[in-house]
Amino acid sequence: MTEPLATPVLRIERTFDAPVERVFRAWSDPGELSRWAWGSIGHDVTADVDLRVGGGYRIASAQTGQATVAFEGIYEQVMTDRWLVYSLHWDAPMGYDAPDERVTVEFVGRGERTDVTFVHEGVPHEIARDEHEKGWGDTFDTLAQLLQDDG
Repeated sequence: MTEPLATPVLRIERTFDAPVERVFRAWSDPGELSRWAWGSIGHDVTADVDLRVGGGYRIASAQTGQATVAFEGIYEQVMTDRWLVYSLHWDAPMGYDAPDERVTVEFVGRGERTDVTFVHEGVPHEIARDEHEKGWGDTFDTLAQLLQDDG
């Protein structure tokens, strides 16, 4: 794995009621990502994915009465149904400048359920980390609902 960044780290562990192949597809397929990656605040979400080491992604959302916001990055590691490691750059008003954010997502299949460990590094301070924890929590709730609805 890659060397950790020296900033506050956000770590979320979540179990989803779907097999690992389905959960990984939700994280890696552009059509799937556009359905959940901005959580409850996402509107007219679009996603582009080039799922390979060195490939990029961009997930954008139209915000009511505001400019489109997005996050994007480059895949650093890809192991199908096991993990993703990617850089994360915000094209959105975050209130801070942190060019070296990184996300690591580990998927562990347990039959019809999948344990996901999500680690977001590079957030510059604890206040921002706590805000990201709320946002990612909402996003994962949206993913859980999508998996349940599709189940």
